[in-house]
Amino acid sequence: MTKTMQSKLTFIMGPPRSGTTAITRLLMSHRDVLLADAPMLGTALPDAPTYYESGIFVRDVPDEEILARFKLLDGNAPFIVEKTPSHIEQIERIRRLFPEALLIVTHREPVGCLRSWKVANRTFINSSQAFHQACKTWRSATRIAIENLRKPDVLPIDFAEFMTNPSVAGRIIFDRIGLSTDQLDHCLGAMNGAETERLKEVVGETVRGGNTRLNLAEKLQIAFFCRQTEVEWIAEYESMEGLAN
Repeated sequence: MTKTMQSKLTFIMGPPRSGTTAITRLLMSHRDVLLADAPMLGTALPDAPTYYESGIFVRDVPDEEILARFKLLDGNAPFIVEKTPSHIEQIERIRRLFPEALLIVTHREPVGCLRSWKVANRTFINSSQAFHQACKTWRSATRIAIENLRKPDVLPIDFAEFMTNPSVAGRIIFDRIGLSTDQLDHCLGAMNGAETERLKEVVGETVRGGNTRLNLAEKLQIAFFCRQTEVEWIAEYESMEGLAN
């Protein structure tokens, strides 16, 4: 049930607030990239704002229809990028339908990630999800990331490394996808600029978590739900870096 695509596909996924939007903004600014968002893939919800993600794999869309919708975009640009954080739960389905695709899997340590989620939930997400549920979402996504770290179609991107040195991380991403790096500086500027900002507050305070503090109960929930998984991530990620060196 797979189709060979003329355009090269990249899917961006990971825990919410782990850098998926920043990477999307970086890539969508490249002249050779088409962003497959909700309007492009026919998954936009009525009266809902359009961000960057399509959510096509978590909607009630059968495999044949997903393939058909991506085929309509095929050839419109050399590279097609799709971003939906929760698609990490659908990683095997994506891999089955698009076996030649690159999967960018993001990671962020839980305290920073959940502080950012707390700000974003207050400003624009408006989710009914409780804090402990957000912790479970982070844990589930991170466990899937750990299981897939060594897969050849996966490019893991650590949030802290990306934000500390975006030019180095950006070059790694461009090289892995096959994008020309002559536009890297332009794309890095656009990543933080207003031209690619579809919703105010997506970048800035909500990325870093601003001055938001976690209360004791929230800290205890992170320790209970996330600590062991973060230890496992660090061990696996550092072992991969050791092999690369």
